[in-house]
Amino acid sequence: MDYANLFSIIFYTASISSLFLGMYIISLNYKNALNQQFLLISLALCLWSFCFSVANNAPDLNTVLYWRRISVFGWGIIYTLILHFFVLLARKYYGALKRSIFLFYVPAVMVVYVFGISPLAPERYEFVRTITGWVNISPFDNIWDWFFSLYCTSYILLSLYLLYNWGQRTRRKNNKKQAGFIIAAFLLALVSGFLTDFFFNMLIDVKIPQLAPLIGIIPFSAIFYYIRKYGFIRIDEGREAKPGMILSEFDLSKYYETVSSTYIIGSILNFIIQFFLKRSSIETILPISVFLFFIGIIVWMMPVFIKKDRVRDILFTIIISLSIPLAVIFPISSDNAIIWFIPVALVIFSLIYNQRYLLYSVAFSCLFTQVSLWIKNPVIVIKLDDAEYLKRVFFFLVCMSITYYIYRVYFYRLKEIEGKIKLQQIVAKISAQFAAATIDTIDDRINEMLQVSGDFFRADRAFVYMFSKDRITHEWRNGYMEGNTKKSQELLRDYLSELKNSKLHNKLIKMPALQGTAANNNRRSLFFRAGKCKFLFAVPLSKKDQPVGVIAYILNQRRSDWKTGYQNSLEILANILSDSLARIESEAHITHLVYHNRLTDLPNKRYFDKFVNNKLDSGIKQKKALILVNYRDFTLTSMTYGYNYSNDIIRKTAEELSNFMRGSISLFHVSIDHFVLWVENYRDKSELDKLCIKIIDLLKDRFSGRVSGGNIGIVEIDKYDEDSDTLLKYASIAANSVKREKDWGYSYFTEKMEVDINKKRQIEDGLKKIISGDESQSNIYLKYQPIIELKDNRIVGFEALARMYNQDLGEIPPLEFIPIAENTHQIYQLGELIIHKACQFLKEMEYKGYSEQMVMLNISVLQILRDEFVEDFLGLINKYGIDYPRIGIELTESVFSKDYMKINEKLMKLQDLGINIAIDDFGTGYSSFARERELNVNCLKIDKYFVDKLLDIGYRNAITGDIISMAHKLGHRAIAEGVEREIQKQYLIENSCDYMQGYLYSMPVLQEKALKMLGET
Repeated sequence: MDYANLFSIIFYTASISSLFLGMYIISLNYKNALNQQFLLISLALCLWSFCFSVANNAPDLNTVLYWRRISVFGWGIIYTLILHFFVLLARKYYGALKRSIFLFYVPAVMVVYVFGISPLAPERYEFVRTITGWVNISPFDNIWDWFFSLYCTSYILLSLYLLYNWGQRTRRKNNKKQAGFIIAAFLLALVSGFLTDFFFNMLIDVKIPQLAPLIGIIPFSAIFYYIRKYGFIRIDEGREAKPGMILSEFDLSKYYETVSSTYIIGSILNFIIQFFLKRSSIETILPISVFLFFIGIIVWMMPVFIKKDRVRDILFTIIISLSIPLAVIFPISSDNAIIWFIPVALVIFSLIYNQRYLLYSVAFSCLFTQVSLWIKNPVIVIKLDDAEYLKRVFFFLVCMSITYYIYRVYFYRLKEIEGKIKLQQIVAKISAQFAAATIDTIDDRINEMLQVSGDFFRADRAFVYMFSKDRITHEWRNGYMEGNTKKSQELLRDYLSELKNSKLHNKLIKMPALQGTAANNNRRSLFFRAGKCKFLFAVPLSKKDQPVGVIAYILNQRRSDWKTGYQNSLEILANILSDSLARIESEAHITHLVYHNRLTDLPNKRYFDKFVNNKLDSGIKQKKALILVNYRDFTLTSMTYGYNYSNDIIRKTAEELSNFMRGSISLFHVSIDHFVLWVENYRDKSELDKLCIKIIDLLKDRFSGRVSGGNIGIVEIDKYDEDSDTLLKYASIAANSVKREKDWGYSYFTEKMEVDINKKRQIEDGLKKIISGDESQSNIYLKYQPIIELKDNRIVGFEALARMYNQDLGEIPPLEFIPIAENTHQIYQLGELIIHKACQFLKEMEYKGYSEQMVMLNISVLQILRDEFVEDFLGLINKYGIDYPRIGIELTESVFSKDYMKINEKLMKLQDLGINIAIDDFGTGYSSFARERELNVNCLKIDKYFVDKLLDIGYRNAITGDIISMAHKLGHRAIAEGVEREIQKQYLIENSCDYMQGYLYSMPVLQEKALKMLGET
C-alpha cells in the first residue's frame, strides 16, 4: 500500500472539507462578522491541508520546500484567526480587547515571514522521505521554533479562556453547553496533536507526517454540529422561497449550489485521479483543476453577494458559457479527453433554469466547443486504463445525480403546485363557509376548519386559544396524543396566556424557536417534553390590531415541508377566522342590542315575543303563567324628578327582580316600567299568589317614597290560546284593573276586564280624534254648574265641567275619560281645548252683559307640572282678552303631595295676577291646615261628603262649620259642594259659608241654559 499517497489523499480531503464548511457558513449570512471570521479560519485550514497534501508525496525536496513554505500562510495565522473569532463571540464582555485585536496579528506576521518568506526559511526545515511521505525532523533547538510554540500555545489557551468565560457569563443554557463542548473538542485536538507529532514520532521507528491540519477539523466539526443544532452562529432566515417560473428564489439558491458542487467535485476528482492515481505532474493538473474549482466557488457565492436577479442571471450565463470552451478546448489531451462531459452536464442543468437564454447560450457554447475541438484535434487516441474508467464512472454518476436532481425539482415543483391548488381550494371553501357563518354555526365552522387544515398540514393537533377565556375553545386531534396531556395543557395555557401582551403583529410564531425569558423558555421546554411535541406553529388572531387569541398546529414529528406557502396560508386562515370572529361578535352585539333592553340588559319585548311563541308552539303540556309588574304614574315620576332619577329606579328594579330568576322563571323588560316574569311548572294559583306577594314586599321596601305604587297583572296562559302580544295585553289589562285605593296590588285577568279595556280604547281613540279636530264620532263639550253666593243668593260664577260624548258609548263622565287622557299623555291638548271653550263662554257672557261672573276650571296635576303651564295658560287668557279675576282654577289637594314647592310657586305667580285658586274636594285627601296656611290659594271647596254628613249625624256633631271657620281664619273663602237640601243651605248660611254649589240650585247645564239662568237672576 502506498501510505504516502494515502496521507496525501487524507490531507486533500481535510482541505476540501474545511473549505466546504467555510462556504456553507458564509452562505448562511455573509454579513455576520462571526461567519466571515469562520470563513477565514476555514480558508487557512484549507490552504494548510492542501499544501501538506501536495508536499507529502512530492517527487523532490524542492517541491516539498515550496509547498511547505506556502503552507505557513495557513498554519502561521490560523491561531490568530481563532483568537479573533472568540473575541468577536465574547465582544459583549471584552470591548477593549476587540479594539486592539489587530495587535495580536503581529506574531502571526513574524511567523509567516520567518517560516515562509524569509530567504533563510529553508533552514527551518529538515525533511526526510519515509513510507508515509516527507517528514520534517528538524531539531527543536532554535529560538524561532520556541517562539512559534509559545505563540500557538498562548493563543489557543487565551481562546479557550475567552470561550469558557463567555459560556459562564451567558444566560442561555444552550450557549453554556456549546462552550463546554467546543472546549472539549479543542482539548481533544491538542492532546491528539501532541500524541501524533511528538509522542509517536519519538517512540516508534516509523515516522508519520504532521497531522495538525487533520486534527484541526475536530473543533470545527464541533462548531458545525452546534450551528446545525442550536444556531451557534445564527442562520439568516430572510431568504424564503418565493414563487418563480420553475425555481423559486430559495430553490434557485440551491440550484446554484448544485451547479457549483458539480464544478468543485469535478475539480477535486480530476486532481485526485491525475495526481494521486496517474501520478501526473502538478503543473499539468493544477490549471484545469484550479479553473474548475474557482468557477464552482464563483457560482456558489453568486446568490450570496449578487442580489439583483437580472445581473446575476446574465453573469451566471456568461460564466457557464465561457467555462465550456476554456475547460474543454485548451487543456485537451489524451489524458483528460473525458472532460467533454462538462457540456453535457451543463446542458442538463440549463433545462430547469428560469431564463431560457441560459439554454440557448450553453447550446451555442457546446456546439462552438465541439467544432473547435474537431478542427484543433481531428484525431485523438484515448488510452483506457483504470483512471479513465474511473473518470467514466464518475461521469455517469454525475449525470445520474443531475438527472435525479432535475427529477426532484420538477416532482416537488408539481407537488408544490398541486398542494397550492388544494390549499387554495381549502382556503376558498373555508372562506365561503365563514362568510355564511352565524352565531349559531360559528363553532361548527371553526371545528371543520381545524380538521380540514390539520389534515392538510399533516398536524397532530390543532386548536384555537382565546385570551379572554384563558383556555382552548376549539380543538382537533389526529388520533391519540402521547405524553402527559393534562400537564402539557397547563404548560401550554401558561405560555400562550403570556403572549397576550406581546407584539405579535399577526405573524407566524414558531416554537421552540421563539426567544423569550428564561422562565418562558423553561415552560416551553417542559411543554414539549410533557406533550412529546416537536414543533408548534401558531398565528395570532387579532381584533383592531390587538391579539385576542391564537390558532395553532402541533407536530409530533419533524416536518420538512412546512414551507412559506403553508405559513402564508396559515396567516390567511388566521385572518379569515379573525374577521369572522369580529363579524360574529359585532352581529352578536347587534343581536344582543336588538333583543335586550339597553338600560337593564334584560331580554326585551322582541325577545319576549320569540320566547313565548316558541314555548307555545312547542306543545309541551305544563302550567304556564305570565306576570306583569309595573309602577303607577311612572310617567309622572319621570316628569317630576327627571329621567335619570326614573332610569335609576328601573335599573335597580331589574336587579331586584332578577333575584327571582331560576329554571322555571324567566324575566323580561318589555317596556319603560313594565317587567314580565314567565313562570312554568307552578303547582297551583296559591304559588302565584305567594310569588306576587314576595315581589310586592321587595319592591315596596326597596322603593318606598320613590314611586307612588305598583300593579301586578297575572295571566294563567293555559286558559287562553293566544299569542305573546295578546297575552301581554291581558296582563296589562289585569294590572290596570288593580284598585287604586292600595299602593300595591295584583289581579288575575278575566274576560270582563277585556270588555272594560275595549271601552277605554274606544275612549282613547275618541280623544285622539277630538284633539286632531275630528268630532264626527266623539266630541268634548262643557257643562256649567252655577256657584251661588249665599249672602244674596246670586250667581257669581260657574264651574266648567268637561263632558265627552261618543256615538257608541253615549255620554262619558270625566272620571272615565280624564284618567285615560292622563295615561295617554293627551291631557295637555285636551286641557288646552277645555280652556279655549271656557274662554269662549266668558266672552259670550261678556257680550251678553255679564262681565262680573267668573269661570272655575279643573286642572290636572300633569298639566300644572309642565314647565310651560303658566306661560301657555296666560297666553290663552290674553288671546281672548279676559280679565284675570274672571277666571280661576281648581286643584285637588292630592296634587300637593307630588311636588309641593314647585306647584305652590306656580300658583303664587297666577294669584299675584288676580287669578282665583281653589282647592277642590277639600278634606278627602292629604288635608292639613298647617300646609293650607302656606298654600297660595283663595278658596277651599268643601267636599260633598261633609255636606251630606249634615243629614246623617246632625248639625251639632258635624265638623263642616269648623272647616268653614278654619278656612276663614286662613284667609280663604269657603265653597260648599253638593248642596241638595234647603236645610243644608241654612246650615251653611248660619256658619258663614261664602258660596255653594249643588242640585239645590241647579245641576250642570249647557252654555245656553247657563246664560239663560243669568238672565233670570
